[in-house]
Amino acid sequence: MFTNLKDSIAKLKRDPLGWILEMILKKAVWALIFGWSFLAWPVSTWFLTGWLKLSSFNTLHQIIFGSIIVIAIIFFIILGHVSKYAITSKRENEKLKGLIEAYGIKGFFPYIDEPIRRNEWDTLLKYLKLSQPQNLNILALNGWDTFGSESAPLHDFLMNYKGELRILLIDPECKESELRRSGLQLPENKFKTDYEKTKAFCDALKANNVNVELKLYDQKPIWKMITTESYMWLQHYDKFTHVNKNPVYEIYKDKNKTSLFFPLIEVFIKRWKHDNNKIVKLGSNNQN
Repeated sequence: MFTNLKDSIAKLKRDPLGWILEMILKKAVWALIFGWSFLAWPVSTWFLTGWLKLSSFNTLHQIIFGSIIVIAIIFFIILGHVSKYAITSKRENEKLKGLIEAYGIKGFFPYIDEPIRRNEWDTLLKYLKLSQPQNLNILALNGWDTFGSESAPLHDFLMNYKGELRILLIDPECKESELRRSGLQLPENKFKTDYEKTKAFCDALKANNVNVELKLYDQKPIWKMITTESYMWLQHYDKFTHVNKNPVYEIYKDKNKTSLFFPLIEVFIKRWKHDNNKIVKLGSNNQN
């Protein structure tokens, strides 16, 4: 410790400016990471050199005081820029938050793994149970993984649903259905069997006095939607990826009508009313 102190004093006497700059570098090394200290070094060195030349005293106290001034200059430069960055970042975050809320996006779930996706489905179920919507719309492919299977997330909820339920699935015999099945490399028999089992579940819903309607569409599947009067669970049908592995967007209806809920719900309504749709008569084997 004392050896280091003696060496430091010796260097101070031999090269005061070099000692000061060394001390500044040690104290402000983190500032170098941000780059601001590169601007401060020539300014502070010029100031300190001029100050020492003009000063009538050249004492150890002056040198120490000068180094403190230099460090203070660097500190306040860095502090000013950091503060400005923090304030700007906060304003940008608030602006972004307001924009997201204006679009009605209240949740976003990227696919991570199956357990986490099941938890996200649980979030949807909790919302549906708490809100008890009077109108529930489902736009899906064959519906098996959404509600048809006994292990599907909406299976039990729909069996006891008390409102109006509209289900729109792809026609398993249409061209777009074949393209989708091929893209996912799903066996044809399984795909159609899953649809038939889903249709049988819809028959069971009807028998259980659930007010359910089922239609089949023949257009290219783009969106998977689960909607209520004021909420939408939205996923995109990627050509080669199962929809359950795609991100989920939660969108809410707002009073100002700036939410994406409004144009997107029109997508469902347009598909529901499409002239090419087949109406499935539940409780029978007939389709219109």
